[in-house]
Amino acid sequence: MSWRRRVVGAGLGYAVAGPVGAIVGVGLAGGGGDEAWHDLSDVPFGLFVEAEVEDDEVGRRFTLIIHSEIPSPALARLQLRDDAGQLVAGHAPFRDAGGQFAVGGPIEHGRAVVYAPFGAADIPEGATVSLEVTVFSLDDALTPVGRATLDGKLPMARPWDRRGYLAPVLALLTKTRGSAPSEKELGEELARLLEVLGVPGPIDEPLLALARRPPPLDPDTLLFRYPSVDAEHWLEVMDAVVSKPA
Repeated sequence: MSWRRRVVGAGLGYAVAGPVGAIVGVGLAGGGGDEAWHDLSDVPFGLFVEAEVEDDEVGRRFTLIIHSEIPSPALARLQLRDDAGQLVAGHAPFRDAGGQFAVGGPIEHGRAVVYAPFGAADIPEGATVSLEVTVFSLDDALTPVGRATLDGKLPMARPWDRRGYLAPVLALLTKTRGSAPSEKELGEELARLLEVLGVPGPIDEPLLALARRPPPLDPDTLLFRYPSVDAEHWLEVMDAVVSKPA
């Protein structure tokens, strides 16, 4: 789908990691920029949205089911509000330009699927949060069309598992590469990979050790944690990351 390529492919790093402010970076070009994600006070509630959740050992996957009639193509963004009605902060890369937790993805067949590691949102201990879903139509620019609020329970804040989140991608990298790289090449590949995925943090020894010996490639785990990225886009990622022969 050409629109999906424009949304996911052109903003690939953030499409993988999840923050909507950048997953739709191309759609926003000339259309308001990241600030379009902050002041949505005039966007009405009233969309009928349900959420199904499924956890793995690293995080939670949300399937957002939009029952209301919406334009096509469209995108869904998921954020959290605390007891006081304030948006919950997020940790990079699962946050928008204002620092609030945000994940999102394209709506296809009335569903959008997003994933966030536990700890990606800064939820205080004992806090009750609600899920806020905003739907945007995608044309030459993004246009918010409506919002919905859902009850939700999420674990409190804790350091998110960066290595666990990256593990299936490192397995794909190893399988794509074939032969083992030198230590210098491995460090360079990891630097490019983190940049493409928008994932912050150092290239430390624990990450290098995981990259040297990642778990076996499991396509189901890769799809579960990176639901917005299909095989074609992973090929683009690997082509950008893998060291080329001299």
